[in-house]
Amino acid sequence: MKIQIAQPVALHEAGSRDINEDFIYPLLNNATAEDRLFVVCDGEGGPRSGDEAAKMAALSLAKYLVTTPPGDMMDQEYLDLAIARVEMTLLSYKEEHPESRSMALSMALAYLGNTHITLAWIGTCRAYFYDADKELLLLPEESRDAKATGARITGSEVPQRLNVRHISYEETGRGDCLFISSDGVSEHVDDRSLTTVLKTAQSSAMDLSLEEIRALSQNFTQDNYSCYLVLIDKVENEQEAPAALPPVEEPVINEERAGKLIKQGIFAMLGLLLVSLVALAWWATRKTDYDRFMARAEESLKSKNFQEAIVWYDSAVAAQGATAEDKSRASGKRGEAMSLLSEQIDNSPETLIENAGEFLRLGNYEQAIESFRKAQDVTGADSNLKVLFPAEKMGEALIRRANQLYEAKNRDCNQIAQLYAEGLKIFASAEAKSRDNALISQAQKQQLGCEKEMAEAAKKGGSNIAAATPSGTNPAARERSVAPQEAAKPKTQTSAPASSASNTSAAERTRTVAAPATGSSDAATPAKLSAAETKALKAEMADGKRLYEQAKASGSSFEYKAAAQHLERAAPVLDGEGSYLLAYLYRTGLGVKKDDARAIKYAQRSANQNWPSGQYLYGKMLLDRGGAKDRQTAIQVLQKAANQNNIEAINLLKTIR
Repeated sequence: MKIQIAQPVALHEAGSRDINEDFIYPLLNNATAEDRLFVVCDGEGGPRSGDEAAKMAALSLAKYLVTTPPGDMMDQEYLDLAIARVEMTLLSYKEEHPESRSMALSMALAYLGNTHITLAWIGTCRAYFYDADKELLLLPEESRDAKATGARITGSEVPQRLNVRHISYEETGRGDCLFISSDGVSEHVDDRSLTTVLKTAQSSAMDLSLEEIRALSQNFTQDNYSCYLVLIDKVENEQEAPAALPPVEEPVINEERAGKLIKQGIFAMLGLLLVSLVALAWWATRKTDYDRFMARAEESLKSKNFQEAIVWYDSAVAAQGATAEDKSRASGKRGEAMSLLSEQIDNSPETLIENAGEFLRLGNYEQAIESFRKAQDVTGADSNLKVLFPAEKMGEALIRRANQLYEAKNRDCNQIAQLYAEGLKIFASAEAKSRDNALISQAQKQQLGCEKEMAEAAKKGGSNIAAATPSGTNPAARERSVAPQEAAKPKTQTSAPASSASNTSAAERTRTVAAPATGSSDAATPAKLSAAETKALKAEMADGKRLYEQAKASGSSFEYKAAAQHLERAAPVLDGEGSYLLAYLYRTGLGVKKDDARAIKYAQRSANQNWPSGQYLYGKMLLDRGGAKDRQTAIQVLQKAANQNNIEAINLLKTIR
């Protein structure tokens, strides 16, 4: 028996989530009617762990098929070995990436062998067979209790077993369907609805059926949702019996005609011999199916259509007349195409955009811009790609990178102005769907500042000018409050968020500061700081305060750390509030190593600047220190805070008097 399928159709949607942790194989829009393996994986473990698990599992399974073809069908023993390979792949990845130790996945697959269809599944993914003649959807009961049993592929040394169902080709017919899906579909498309959809899924209506599944899924699920729909278009015998010929009556030959028949027979034999010689020559010079398939595969490989190359290599392996050596060569070349396909996936627009967003969130704007540009090149080159390029995110990365460079001691205003111009152009275009008005306003001001400096430099005969660091957007500030240790890592190596100052110590960067007078309400007055330097440091202080407020709302240790770094750099110009915040961070150990000596230093400074919270903190720390003189000073400082209606100071004074 031989099965022909229609062009397969698939969904692979993120739903309302930021990251799609599902993975399908073949890739979306890459499946053909020649494909025989279809896989849907649903990853778990959080961003950059769940999607990695799903991708690695599907590709590992596909590669195992290349190196060890299953033959007529995937029996349980074969699947056990294949899943063991998948488990080992995940286990190795976990050992190299400890932050991914919680990764796991569910899986469903459909495989069309030589004699049987194999459906297999584990976890919350589903594998269905729809019998068009009986109008019946077949789904074994054991796949329904996945959430209760907790069955998953987890990267264990003791591999899980997949549930398996085999359907003989003799049991199939035109119009039957294979359907595999993640739980984002199966939790909201019940058996009755799916039966109705698949009932109408003839070759001409498959896209319509898929849209019905999409509508049923996206309207109810918050999860990713993915599926493959494969329609059996034709089932036929590989070799049909020749039609019966009518009986022929034996002719009556008399002696008079014998001589003529002998002569005719000789001529017939000579003609038959000549035809045989011609046929033999043609057979010797003709290209075999194997040769044709291999040639097509090589063409596809050269054109970087790796999915198509894999199909042709599969055909070469299965070609009639192919020797064991031929099959081994085709399998090896298919493995090469699979490896190249895996690399191509890593450079897909979806992956590049995802990585760029991660770089942006971590404050690595230069890498973010590079990934955005690569993704833009890919999406721009192929109008068929259904990838929404996040133009406003690229605009943000450009502006924030310009802000970083603008803060540098020796800045290149020409480069900075170009980055600002490109970023602002994106926000002004129709592609940008949202605007960060504060970010844009600052970029416009600093762009004008750069252009003014370049004009002044041009008058003096220079093209680049070094200037003091003006205000800029802190690269560590992020829209989402996640510490780097908690955040997912992109596929390529990331660097820590760039700081707007050098890595030299705060003591080396800080100028001599005049000691403030006790009780003064003014901020400490820095010595030997230019107006531009003072402005830049005050901008650092403002960033530190803003990040502190963000950290209070988010609980992000990274944002507390970034706030402390900015406040520490702004030490020469800290006002009462800034000094108090830095003292509080050192006192509590939020975002920094706990340091009581630094905490009391900055608390004293805040108290001297007449900041009530600083006065309370300084007084509290003096009391904790326990000296008689400390107690006397503490009461005086706490009284000043109480006079400014600081409730904590008022209550503390009641307990010590």
